[in-house]
Amino acid sequence: MKRAINNILIGVLLSFCVACGNEDPIPMTVQRLSELSELSTVEYTISKVVKANNNDNILVLFGSKKILFTTTCHLKAGFDLGKMKEEDIQCHGKNIQITLPKAELLTLDMRPEETHLVYSESTGLRTEFTPEERNALIAQGETDIRKSVAKMGILKDAEINGKALLEQLLHELGYEGVSVMIADN
Repeated sequence: MKRAINNILIGVLLSFCVACGNEDPIPMTVQRLSELSELSTVEYTISKVVKANNNDNILVLFGSKKILFTTTCHLKAGFDLGKMKEEDIQCHGKNIQITLPKAELLTLDMRPEETHLVYSESTGLRTEFTPEERNALIAQGETDIRKSVAKMGILKDAEINGKALLEQLLHELGYEGVSVMIADN
């Protein structure tokens, strides 16, 4: 997979070499980068515990119900290259400057086969958690993960890897002055 991405990037970056020899190189280069759509530079696999305890309301008089799931979540972060504009690529001879958009979460995959019920208990007159309640709890777990992506450092790692990858490829293509930056907004 990495090799395929690198080959695609090399093809696009080779267009920099060709484009920089043209009078109007930037639109063609931005268009080719935009066609790549996304550049994923990190992939994380994390475990999440999802739990609920419905013992904190008046229904506790009628019993309690508890549930605990574990799930594995696969995250990919990187760059939406479709957000690049013409001014994000500046090419002058053997010098090139690229401004990438801020890194973002590209995919979050919580596979049902990797979600496991660890514990479930209903006492008294309380009923078991319904499938709808279970799905809502798992959806809340996904929401919690999305909210904590920035705190986990995933986006920062994506930016560091993206810059390093592009700088290396551009140097290998013969550019002497290479600057890869991340947009401020």
